[in-house]
Amino acid sequence: MSDALGLYMATYFWNVGTEGLFWWGCGMFTGLFTGLTFWQRFAVGREKKPIYVGGSVAYLCFFCLPYGMKVAGWWPGEGSPLYFPLYVLTTGFLAHFASAAATVMGGSMLGDVTDLDESRQGRRREGVIFGAESFGWKALVGIGSLIAGFTVDAVGLAPGTPTE
Repeated sequence: MSDALGLYMATYFWNVGTEGLFWWGCGMFTGLFTGLTFWQRFAVGREKKPIYVGGSVAYLCFFCLPYGMKVAGWWPGEGSPLYFPLYVLTTGFLAHFASAAATVMGGSMLGDVTDLDESRQGRRREGVIFGAESFGWKALVGIGSLIAGFTVDAVGLAPGTPTE
């Protein structure tokens, strides 16, 4: 849902224009690629599940809390010099830096499941395991997009809706 509604939320909730979306994207990609490198190195010799869960929870916090803070009036006002940089830092860089932990650990844990399955069943079935994961991910993205579409319809956003 966050992917499908991102443009709407940036435009109508955060009042970010095209240039702002560019800088948010730069923050997001920088956080993601920095996070991929960091979490791969950080995870060596550590338990995978706590890193996966911690990264997922941190993602949710950095991505969702700014919305709640803005609604509650605890976010800097739109005229503040902190307004936009905090938006890019939290929902862009930090959220996606944290999500990289789940990306790195998820694939690694699926590899472990494949090895465990082989030791118990006597044959490799990684195609089934990774295929099920891929199907689950595609179903999740599809359902999220469907819910996002219903949300856009429910709030009455139509093509050409003014931003102000």
